[in-house]
Formats: sequence, C-alpha cells, structure tokens
Amino acid sequence: MTVKYRVEIVDIASKDIHQIYQYIKKYDCIENARYVFNQLRETIKKLEILPQSCSHPYEFYEWNVYTFSYNKIKG
Repeated sequence: MTVKYRVEIVDIASKDIHQIYQYIKKYDCIENARYVFNQLRETIKKLEILPQSCSHPYEFYEWNVYTFSYNKIKG
C-alpha cells in the first residue's frame, strides 16, 4: 500500500507559480507557459508519494531548518 502525504501550496508559492506562468506567456508563448505549469503541477503531485525527493531550499539552511514534517493522509 502506498502512503500518501498532504502537500500544501502556500499562498506565496501559488503567486510565484502564477507569475512564472504570466512571464513565460508574455515573453515566449502560451504553449510553453502551459507546459511549464503542467510540469510544475506534476512535480508537486509526486511529493504526495515521495516527499523526501524534494530539494531543500538554500534559505532553510540559512534559517537552520534541517528537518521537515511529513503528515500521512488518513483514509
């Protein structure tokens, strides 16, 4: 049985993703913006099954954050 974890996208991350989409749409094309958005979405979905596969942001080390909490979804 595969354990699934709940992945939450905080507001600032959601805003960043939207801004990335808008930037690519404006300076490249909508197809590439959609492609990048879909790839990001699929990568985020994979974190539900393999949360430890994500890289740790550099800022976390600056803030001395070395552990992450992964919560199992009940169900």
